[in-house]
Amino acid sequence: MAETDDLKYETQDFSPRAIRWFTVGLAVLTVVVFISMGWLLWALSSRLVPGQAIVTPQGPPPDGSPAPNLQIASSRDMEELRASEDAQLQSYGWVDRQAGIAAIPMRRAMALLAERGISEKKAEKKPGTKEQP
Repeated sequence: MAETDDLKYETQDFSPRAIRWFTVGLAVLTVVVFISMGWLLWALSSRLVPGQAIVTPQGPPPDGSPAPNLQIASSRDMEELRASEDAQLQSYGWVDRQAGIAAIPMRRAMALLAERGISEKKAEKKPGTKEQP
């Protein structure tokens, strides 16, 4: 091919026939896909049991489970928990009335323990403790 100064573009790489065939093939493929999808939708929807509804994403959830209980004020809930724990630690009450086990305030229990100490009999009953010489 003789180069001339008139031509400013490549003339051999562009094939209009190949572009036309590619466009026709793409159009045929699109039509085949649409027809296949229509047939698939018809085939699968004909197998539905009578009375069975199709659930779409726009519809309500099928299980109807209740909404979760969300924590609205976590700081207030924590304060209420701490207050109930403090009330339990600072009050008297029965743990097991028939066995004679009572709950006493923690400060009183620590004072009694410091005053009386731990008896040898109770210290030996604790599992996992080593014998002292």
